[in-house]
Amino acid sequence: MSDYSCPKCQSENTQKLSVLYAAGSSSSSQTTVGVGLIGRHGAVGVGSSSANSQSALAQQLAPPQPQKVEVGCLLAIGLFMAIACGIGTQSPAVGWGIAILVVVAAIAVSRPPAIYNKNVLPGLRDEWNKKFVCLRCGEVFKKSS
Repeated sequence: MSDYSCPKCQSENTQKLSVLYAAGSSSSSQTTVGVGLIGRHGAVGVGSSSANSQSALAQQLAPPQPQKVEVGCLLAIGLFMAIACGIGTQSPAVGWGIAILVVVAAIAVSRPPAIYNKNVLPGLRDEWNKKFVCLRCGEVFKKSS
């Protein structure tokens, strides 16, 4: 039995997760330029598109993903609320107070994902990169030493 044999069914038909993921993922991008004439006036248009595609197996065996830090929406809502409160009360201090609270809340909301992405995710990705999958039974395993 080789180091790359499946511990569950002993098959040697195994593949590294990263290789299967890369083989089942593709992306493409295109840029198109169009030129037109309307009467005496010309027009130029530029468009671009991109697409990503993954097999079901690539999706299932994907590496750990970073947590998203989405504070832009919270900041925009807070800014709107701050302006609305400041206008409604005729007191800029109330608006500024709410704006400061919203900024502090946005920073507090963004901390846990940022800490996870910096401290936890690299280790999870390293572990994922050491794993194999058995193409016979589907067992995911690390190479035996």
